[in-house]
This record gives sequence, structure tokens and C-alpha cells, in this order.
Amino acid sequence: MITPEIQKVMERWEQYRTVVLVQRDIPTNVSVYITKKLVSLGIVPIIVDENSSKTDLCEASECESEFFYLFNDNNLITLSVGEKKISFDYLSQDAEQTLGVFIKSIFEVREGSTFYDVPETLVYDSEKRMVSLGRSSGIPLIIVENGVEFLPSYITIDGSLYNQKLLQTVDGREYHLDDLPLLYNGFSILTKDYVLNLRDGKRQPSFGQPIFAWDNILIYADGQISDSSLNWKMKVSNTPVDFIYNDNNLYILDITNNLYLINLRTRKVNRLGFIESTGRLFNINGEILLVTAEEVFRLTESGILKVDNFSTYHKQMYTSDYVYPTVCNLQFYKSGYFYGNTFLGNNILFAYISKDILTILTDVGTWKIKLKK
Repeated sequence: MITPEIQKVMERWEQYRTVVLVQRDIPTNVSVYITKKLVSLGIVPIIVDENSSKTDLCEASECESEFFYLFNDNNLITLSVGEKKISFDYLSQDAEQTLGVFIKSIFEVREGSTFYDVPETLVYDSEKRMVSLGRSSGIPLIIVENGVEFLPSYITIDGSLYNQKLLQTVDGREYHLDDLPLLYNGFSILTKDYVLNLRDGKRQPSFGQPIFAWDNILIYADGQISDSSLNWKMKVSNTPVDFIYNDNNLYILDITNNLYLINLRTRKVNRLGFIESTGRLFNINGEILLVTAEEVFRLTESGILKVDNFSTYHKQMYTSDYVYPTVCNLQFYKSGYFYGNTFLGNNILFAYISKDILTILTDVGTWKIKLKK
């Protein structure tokens, strides 16, 4: 359903100049990267895959827009318009500047004519056939993959809704807040920087920013943890890098490559040991594994056990391409954060897991993803 609000945003995008962008073997993140650059110059690309049906290509050819051709050969991107052509390494540090200069030369963009008031991003769920309105992200449209759900409002850990500076709690109360709330528990509201006491209205600074939540356990940047009551906090490690929660046990790999096991029933902290290489934590059928580029370790209450006969599958689990924590399965590129081929946004504001659902709050809105077991 197209609401009047969505219709207005679509009309704003229609005011942009358009070009047809014919692509071949272009990863989604590269396509988003190119789109952002064009949008910043007041240009919206109509993207057509080279392998699309002849009908799509014919429809595109009938429009009055200019044609771009974008091809990929082992991360060497070639962009051509008429007789002008440029090739650049997408992963190089000067790729953005090179591309920007080339595009400006094509369209003879005047200095200072960059568009800053970019309309909101439309989010299309092809499975539900539904269009939602996200916040501005620099591109006109996000197409959601199956298994990913988008919600325009921010959803807090407890399930309350936050939109346009209004928090609507699960128990029917409303609070006006300038800062994004992460948790409401009936007595206080947690944000990144402070805890608001609802009894006296006072703010207590948070000396360690919350960086993740798993069910009712919050993990902080300074190595502390608490539960959703916010009545207690305890130091368990240095700055956490990766973590796994399983059967009331929280496993943490910290920035110094030390591993800890915290029994959340007894709140006992057990330092399991130290590893020399950077690793990633996985829960494989209830077995907690630490996988590095060369080795695999099993984590138990007794310590770290090296797995001598691990499979090629286990070794392939390690990758430096994904952001931490590993359980989120997110990748970061110059163009932003992605889950698979779905662009989630430019910045992650917070993330948490509840009942095997990963919830990610970004500058676009809220994304919900069912975790694979």
C-alpha cells in the first residue's frame, strides 16, 4: 500500500535526474556505492542487469536517460559512458575520489552543487509486497531479502517502540526522548550514554556504553555486564570483541585475546586462557568453538582444548570479512553494512538477540533476522 507520506517521498525522488545503469557481475555493495555517489550529485540510477530479460532492457532503452555501463572483473570496476571510460580498484583507498571526479566530469557538475537534502529511503519487501518508509540513507530504494524484516520504528530490547522522539512502552506509557532508548524496564530507560531514572527524572551517566544484549543480559564496552533490571553490574573482561551465549553461560573473547566463561546463574567468572591469534566464536550444536585462521579450539569449563582433527568446513568458518560479534553475520564495506545482499544502513546504532531473533538498529530503521541454527 502506497501511503500519502510514501507518495510524497517518491515524488521527491522523481525530481532527480536519471540515468540507466546497465550492470554485469556487480556485487550489491558496489552497486550501492555507485548509487550513493550519483545521488549525492542529484542523479538517480535506474539499475538494469545485463542478464535481465530483453523486455527490461528494451524498456530501459526507450527512456530518455543516458546509459552507464558498469562491469566487474576481479574487483576491477569499469564504468563507461559513451566514449568515456574509467577503471578502478573498488577496494583501493582513492576509489571514491577517482569515481567522484569522473562522474563530475561527465555531468559537468558545478562546484558546490552536491545534494545534501536527500529524501528518505524506501524499503521494499518483495515477499510481503509491501513498501515501508525508512530514514534517509543516501539511496532511493532498499530491496529486502527473504528472511529479513524491516520496521520503520526503532524497537527496544523490551519491545517498546521509538519514533520521532516518542517512546511508546509495552505497558502503554509514553516518554519524549531526544536520545535513542535501548531498554525500558518500568523504572528506568537505558540509552547509550546514560540511565534515566523514571522515579526522580535524574540521569545517571553510563561509564561503559552498552554494545550488545543477549536475551536479558547486556554487554558493555568496558567489559562489564548487567541484566535488564540494571540493578547490578560486574566486570568480567577487558573490551569484548566476540561473544556467545549458550545455556546460561556467556563466553567472551576480549581485545587482549583472553577468553572468559561467565556462569550467569552463579555470576562466577572463569578465565579460560589466552590465544595468540585473532579468532571467532561459534555455537555448533551446543559446542562452543573458537576458530582462528589456522586452528580450531573447543571451549569448556575446564579451559581451551585444541582440536587436532578439524574439518575443512571448520577452517572455512574463519573470515576477516565479517564484523564482530560473529553471530550477527554482517559485513561492512565502504558503502555500509550488509546482511547478505540486503543493505541495512550506514551506521549500526545497537543490536541485540532475543528468542533467536537478531534485531539491528541502524540509521535506516529496525531490522529483524531469524538466526540460523
